[in-house]
Amino acid sequence: MITSNRRAAVGPRTHLVVMVLYERVQALDVTGPMDVLAAANDHGSRYRVVALSPGGKEVRTTSGLRLAADGVLEEWSGRIGTLMVPGSPNWHVPVEDHGLIEELTRLARSAGRVASLCAGAFPLAAAGLLDGCRVATHWRQADQLAA
Repeated sequence: MITSNRRAAVGPRTHLVVMVLYERVQALDVTGPMDVLAAANDHGSRYRVVALSPGGKEVRTTSGLRLAADGVLEEWSGRIGTLMVPGSPNWHVPVEDHGLIEELTRLARSAGRVASLCAGAFPLAAAGLLDGCRVATHWRQADQLAA
């Protein structure tokens, strides 16, 4: 009988990041983190970013840039490494979208981590996901978020 102490080569696991898209999202809050994660992959990290939107529809950012989704927000199932919610200067719009808030609540249950960018904290707060947490947002909106 031949035995070996050699283990199978196992690389780092891929970390799934779900980026939530919605109408009038700030483009920089979406593209900035995606570029950072892509650069990290160039240096050995293993991030997979999937952009989801309500209905899987294309969204228009505050600058007019159109972003295509990789999938349908309402149909996503499975484990998520990081649920990422970008912000918008018009933060009240996603907060008032009850379907979006319900989906954030649902997806957060299967996420190892939930993160927001800038005013993305507002939809997370509306979903009750920030209760008891210390959070940050853009300094111009800090008082509004605290309220």
